[in-house]
Amino acid sequence: MRSVAGGAALDPAAAALAGMLLRRLERPTKDTGSNRSQKRRRMIRSKTKPGSKRTSTWRDEPTHGCETYAYSGGMAANQPGWQDVIADLYANLNISILDTEHFFGQIRQSSFGRLDLTRFETDGEVAHRTSSHISEDEEDFFLVGLGLSGTATYHQFGRECEITPGKYTLLHTGSPYSFVHPDRISFVCLKIPAGVLEARVNEVHDLCALSHPVNGGLAQVTADLLVSLDQEAAAICGASALAIEASLLDMVGVLLTTNIQRDAVGGTAVRWTIHRRAMSLMTEAMGDGNLSPDALATRLGISTRYLHRIFEDADDTVSGTLARLRLEKSRQDFADPCQHPLSIKQIAFRNGFKSQSHFASAFRKRFGMTPKDARLVGSGDITR
Repeated sequence: MRSVAGGAALDPAAAALAGMLLRRLERPTKDTGSNRSQKRRRMIRSKTKPGSKRTSTWRDEPTHGCETYAYSGGMAANQPGWQDVIADLYANLNISILDTEHFFGQIRQSSFGRLDLTRFETDGEVAHRTSSHISEDEEDFFLVGLGLSGTATYHQFGRECEITPGKYTLLHTGSPYSFVHPDRISFVCLKIPAGVLEARVNEVHDLCALSHPVNGGLAQVTADLLVSLDQEAAAICGASALAIEASLLDMVGVLLTTNIQRDAVGGTAVRWTIHRRAMSLMTEAMGDGNLSPDALATRLGISTRYLHRIFEDADDTVSGTLARLRLEKSRQDFADPCQHPLSIKQIAFRNGFKSQSHFASAFRKRFGMTPKDARLVGSGDITR
């Protein structure tokens, strides 16, 4: 039995689980009046002519439906359409298209109850979600992204991950994040209301911006189901949407819970807890230029040597993590319109750097562009 997503054959336990879930989906669903009336509220931005004002309206939408969006060439750069579609389907972002003249982007979207499943193929982009974007939203979501082709790099919570075919990651729209892919990529993405997933998975934020492999077992079953649902969504009757929603939530919940247990730092709950506390403290205090491994260890009540050992178990270093947090926050500030009045030097210093030249060098080494270029890209003044 070959997997739909291109992986190895399913092991017997995973195949049994897949069969159980498929039988659950195949049960006939009684089309009662309550089922027919189950709808959700969704903001639909009306399509307008180029240069005209965009209006936003709310309408009741059935729990199941399919739609495709496609943009190419200068259409994406000259009209707000592509960015609006991204905002409606995923989250508000500052998006810079790397080659507007030859750009291609296509998204196929299906709804299953409260869950949105999309498959997107798009050329090179750089995108940032800032605190300003988040303040405009009424609800947070988690995005489960499965790589099908190409390579994308994601940043969130001071972590960075590279997603290639056969890997997946998680993002939280209620926290700033960014991503970049210089070439065309194809992904399948499952959008889940944050409260729904948090009720099933404890500490789910600890899995964001980490690369998780699809290497058999439940991960392969879940990946294959997402790909199959995308391909067959148009043929699935609306009455099955709620059963599919329940099955997807069960599978994703178990999968992520298993990942949390497996990814415990050093294999012990104590070290994992200290690592999480250290990350939290660094995120809160990164603007303190005097924050160092010694100072952090003192705040945690442990020795500096033990702190270094905990980060080594996570294949990282204390200083490297702190520098990454500061650089990523600076990059987010460059993309945030509310921070544009601040100079590059002010942003560097408020994020814990003591030397502007050191900041510029470290920024360019990490992101492949100068702070000045990052600010221009973030504001949309140039395309790269």
